[in-house]
Amino acid sequence: MSRVQGSPEILAQIAEQIKKVIHGLEHTINSLSTAYRIAGNGWNDSKYIQLGEAVNQAIRAMKSPVPDLQVAIQKIKKMEADLLAYLAS
Repeated sequence: MSRVQGSPEILAQIAEQIKKVIHGLEHTINSLSTAYRIAGNGWNDSKYIQLGEAVNQAIRAMKSPVPDLQVAIQKIKKMEADLLAYLAS
């Protein structure tokens, strides 16, 4: 019988690191949106609109990996649960 190599604790740590990445992205998106809105208080011409397009493009790019990262967390948590169940048996 082969021996299982794995650590539920490591899997939990990996999932937490991915959650931190998602949180960091959300924080950066909020900061970027706020900075753009603040800039609009005294600047509202075609260049401001161009900046908005660039900001929106950056925000879309930052949001893009979040669903895949959330799926990865779910898979890692399942692996952790499965490993814990196996080790307990």
